[in-house]
Amino acid sequence: MTRVKVALLTSLLESISEEDFNVIANELKTHLTELRELRIEAFEKQSYIGSISFGQVKAKMLRAGVPTRGPFTTESDFHANIRQRWKDATKHAVPCHPEPHKIVFTHGSLPVNNIMVVI
Repeated sequence: MTRVKVALLTSLLESISEEDFNVIANELKTHLTELRELRIEAFEKQSYIGSISFGQVKAKMLRAGVPTRGPFTTESDFHANIRQRWKDATKHAVPCHPEPHKIVFTHGSLPVNNIMVVI
């Protein structure tokens, strides 16, 4: 096996051309669109928010407060857990988000320092 040479996108931002940046952005969009179209129901028997094999949520935001980390079978249960953690930490209630969203394979956080580019 050979190793592929990669660099973090953050280290390339100031040195790459606008054209190369656009190529990278379009490739990311394509990959994320494909990932977001995956449906957990195709692999598991139900939809849920958690980790593989109906496991707990691994996100750092669920480290403090109530011990329950899922998995959550509904978005409402997930939000209630987050609201309870906030209330435990700050002693303030958080309003709920009334609209349900489609549960997808990816989350909404993609920091540029987590993107590796083949060089």
